[in-house]
Amino acid sequence: MSKANRRARDEYIQGSLGVPAFARDTLKFLEPHGFNKDNTLVIVSVCRDEVMKFVHDRLRWNWGATYDIGGLGGLIAAGKTGFTNALMHAPTGFPKLRYVIVGLTNIGFGENGEPGQCIRPGINYNAGANGALIAYQNELISGQVNLKISIDDYEYDILKNRLSQRMPNGKTDLITITQTALAAIEHDINQLTAQLIDASKCDYAVFTATQLHFPTMQLIKRSQSYAVIDQKRVEF
Repeated sequence: MSKANRRARDEYIQGSLGVPAFARDTLKFLEPHGFNKDNTLVIVSVCRDEVMKFVHDRLRWNWGATYDIGGLGGLIAAGKTGFTNALMHAPTGFPKLRYVIVGLTNIGFGENGEPGQCIRPGINYNAGANGALIAYQNELISGQVNLKISIDDYEYDILKNRLSQRMPNGKTDLITITQTALAAIEHDINQLTAQLIDASKCDYAVFTATQLHFPTMQLIKRSQSYAVIDQKRVEF
């Protein structure tokens, strides 16, 4: 592993927390502001990967049912229409509608810290994580990134287009790709909430992060953590 990758991995680990603690904190931060599992809808955008099931389960444990809008890499696959539909599922009968939006990308690290590796339960070889981002990395390394949108692989093709708009020139490492995916998730969440949520009638919170898969543990590196309550932004 390169020194740059080792340094980035160590920065990820520093300040990160376990998945249960991350899910629990979303509720701990918001309960004093009137959010609870009875009056709040949680909207989740994470990768389809089965190793992301744990974060889904822990969010449901704290909040109840969740609405899934995520796709490959953790980017929002549902788009504006899907996000609008999600907003219509918030509990009613309360003075305000309340939402919690959670967006995560993910990356694996092997026993020696190699980015992209992931040993999964029941699989005795390195299956990799995040697979879609690794596939994009391989195209970058080859120098032949196909940005044509095809009907039989449109989600991956859209992912490549979104990342290619943001990737620093000359970079092909998986850590930079993962950070770029997180930036795209945050951009989409911030755009969709600004366009589609009426803050005069709704309170909402946003939590974004990167999930880190290690051979013996799962960690969360938080990024954005804020709420808009009574039209005022509160940072956590």
